[in-house]
Amino acid sequence: MSFELVVILYFVLIIVRLYLDIMQVGYVSERLQGQPVLMEQERYMEAGRYEIASKRLSIVTLLAEGALFLFWIAGGLSWLEEAVEPNTLLSMVLFFLLFLGVNYVVMLPFEIYRIFEIEKRFGFSRVTPGLFVVDELKKIALTVIFGGAMLAAIFWIMSHLPYWWAWGALVLVVLLFSINLIYPLYIAPLFNTFKPLPEGELSKRINDLLRAHGLDSGGLFVVDASKRDSRLNAYFAGFGRVKRVVLYDTLIEKLTVDEVVAVLGHELGHLRNRDLWVRLVTSSIVVIGLFVLSGNLPDKFFMSVGVAPLPSAKLALIWLLTQPLMFMIMPLLNRLYRHAEFAADTHGAALAGAEILASALKKLGYENKKFPYTHPLYEAIYYSHPSLLRRLEVLGHAS
Repeated sequence: MSFELVVILYFVLIIVRLYLDIMQVGYVSERLQGQPVLMEQERYMEAGRYEIASKRLSIVTLLAEGALFLFWIAGGLSWLEEAVEPNTLLSMVLFFLLFLGVNYVVMLPFEIYRIFEIEKRFGFSRVTPGLFVVDELKKIALTVIFGGAMLAAIFWIMSHLPYWWAWGALVLVVLLFSINLIYPLYIAPLFNTFKPLPEGELSKRINDLLRAHGLDSGGLFVVDASKRDSRLNAYFAGFGRVKRVVLYDTLIEKLTVDEVVAVLGHELGHLRNRDLWVRLVTSSIVVIGLFVLSGNLPDKFFMSVGVAPLPSAKLALIWLLTQPLMFMIMPLLNRLYRHAEFAADTHGAALAGAEILASALKKLGYENKKFPYTHPLYEAIYYSHPSLLRRLEVLGHAS
């Protein structure tokens, strides 16, 4: 595969993604002219305007990503290589962290605009400037400390082992599985406070639900998600029989006990069907594929960008090519994930009743201002969850 072909393919995919966002904006704008569904007129209009604002920001962000890609391949990587001279393990780590740092700084204004303009305008974000700065500093520290250690391991493998792409992929796959264990217990508490769910009807119903599925409780917790966002959510954490149940405080506030149980019944459907393992395996396959591809690129490919075929430059190019390659396989993965969501809905409905689950989904859509309609092509490519209307139609409660 030639370097020129890769660049052409990258920008063709950028154009396709721009078209899809523009198409979605037009589709939602057209639907806003019709009668509202699932919510009253004012909330329906607000949900549609939020979708449009989000996609318009996505369009601008895509253009920035394209410009950043062009910067790196047109001399940015070469400039960074000359500045750092990544010929030792430490300098390779520094090279890649600086590469990530430049990407972070360039894209940061778009994230700030999203949180403090769009998300606040539509009543989602409750993040203060001080909290935002603290959160970002924590993320940077975690990236430097743990990301730096991971990079050092990968660069050592790339420098010393034959078939480095196979060993490097193995390290990342192990890391991928480890994060799912470590994040809920050690990383998430750095950003939020987790308090035990008070004893009462809800805790009793949840424990009964876990026992009925042959699971042990690793703790029932309420997280103070409302200090950052008004959206509703809940999730299970942990592998094996012991499950940690985490409920957003916003979820408990807005849903009835029966509806919370229905939502958790849906999540238990994912556990029963081993959907987490499916996601981990598919993610692992993607990681392995990226490393296999990069490991078999000829040296002249890297020299076309003006860099030596060193581990640091190779990993940087893997990073740059990840997003367009993911876009190409996204429709297949999301089709698989949407099927899993329907199956989980079936499980939740069997446990709590289709009417109660439908009521919970409607409230989630209402509070999260999820516009009921989306273009079928946009949904097929981007949505890992079926649209709310489709889920309710399958449950028989679309009205």
